[in-house]
Amino acid sequence: MKISAVFPKKERPIKTQTIDKYKTKYKQQISLSDKLLLVSGSVMLLGVLIGVLLFRTNSSYMSNELCKYFISFSTDFSGKSYLEILSGFLSVNIIYYCIVMIMGTSALGDAPIVIMTFLQSTGLGALTSYLFTSYGIRGFEYFLLVLFPGKVILMIASLLAAQNGLISVNHIRSCLKHNLREEYQLKQYLIRSLFVLAIMTISCLSDSVTIKLFASLFSLN
Repeated sequence: MKISAVFPKKERPIKTQTIDKYKTKYKQQISLSDKLLLVSGSVMLLGVLIGVLLFRTNSSYMSNELCKYFISFSTDFSGKSYLEILSGFLSVNIIYYCIVMIMGTSALGDAPIVIMTFLQSTGLGALTSYLFTSYGIRGFEYFLLVLFPGKVILMIASLLAAQNGLISVNHIRSCLKHNLREEYQLKQYLIRSLFVLAIMTISCLSDSVTIKLFASLFSLN
């Protein structure tokens, strides 16, 4: 006689099974979130390194192009009010993030999100290398006072934006692959998107303040 026949195994209550199910699903989502954050961070770091290497290997061409960009950047904001500078940063970053958000609602949006993150960080790497190489200690001071505060916050926002978009793409693809009937988590995606947008706005505020306060102290043209 089997022991299980004498002492039948108790079935767990339905409520407990439901809680366990959601716990497992939550852990899977956290694990996926961490993996995609690592992917986004790796792409961003690779972009910065390649930006530095591109400047080093094509220093004459890159230096000329970045010099034009830097002069244009400095001229555009000279004499402008704080609100004008802020609106300029906001318009560029909001357009960028709207594209990332739209890509996050497509099952094929992961490649564009990765490419955009890579290109953005490559530009930052090249610009940083240009400032250090061309202006020495003055370039380092300019980067530290004018660009660094806002760019650090912007990179965090871009990292979270890429992670958010990749999570959404992965979820859509999973639903299509397994023919799931569960609703696409649009509400959660939009909430995360608003949080990232808030961080991006803080970055623009920081950039506007540092440019208004410190950019006039440097003459790097």
